[in-house]
Amino acid sequence: MNLTYVRGRSAFELQSLALKLGRYLAIGIVVAVILAFIDFGQRGPTGIAAIIVGLPCALSIPLVWTPLKLVANVREISEVKNGYTTLRDAHQDVQELEPATFRLLRQPGEPYLSPEQRHDRLSGDGSQIPAIAVATRSGKPGIRLSAGERVVTIISAVCLTIGLAAKLLS
Repeated sequence: MNLTYVRGRSAFELQSLALKLGRYLAIGIVVAVILAFIDFGQRGPTGIAAIIVGLPCALSIPLVWTPLKLVANVREISEVKNGYTTLRDAHQDVQELEPATFRLLRQPGEPYLSPEQRHDRLSGDGSQIPAIAVATRSGKPGIRLSAGERVVTIISAVCLTIGLAAKLLS
């Protein structure tokens, strides 16, 4: 089965980046809330620190994290449409490739890999990957978005982001 690889970062890399960024932003917001409770309306240096920490984190969610997550989801859809995925434990109906090298890890229909199996397949020569006959599919696998649906999704995300930013700044 010939695969057409999607150019750019893999869905795994983008989803991982979005997850890490989301964790840091959540930690920043929690720290800002704790600092705000400590200050409790006294408008001292602790309150200013809460604003300095909290405002960039709160603004980064709609302005940075949401578009990144949308791009990661679109990349995931593109990979599945092309017959593979780089995400772990997702889309069992397509091949799973290792995100950095695009080595085949799992054939379509094969059960998800345990960490030990993943390690064995990455350290081996690929002979332990079972050869499974791939059934021909009619149509494209996975979630399908037309070009118009993609445009509407992106415009909606941008409008939501602008609306949230305007609400936060007002």
